[in-house]
Amino acid sequence: DGTRLRAALQSLSATAPETGTNDDAQTRRDVEERRGMSSLARLMTRAALQREESRGGHYRRDFPETDDLR
Repeated sequence: DGTRLRAALQSLSATAPETGTNDDAQTRRDVEERRGMSSLARLMTRAALQREESRGGHYRRDFPETDDLR
């Protein structure tokens, strides 16, 4: 529901991926990968929050119906 999605978004936004202290290429790749995954998680949560219907794998308890008129 919207309350949980907002809480998840707040938690994701407050948690920044580690920057790493080692300068080797693998560490830099790992850091960039974590940043990308963190960014994707925030984007997916925002998109889920904006969708006010249930459709396919996206189900919201506060909006259980599918809205085909949109």
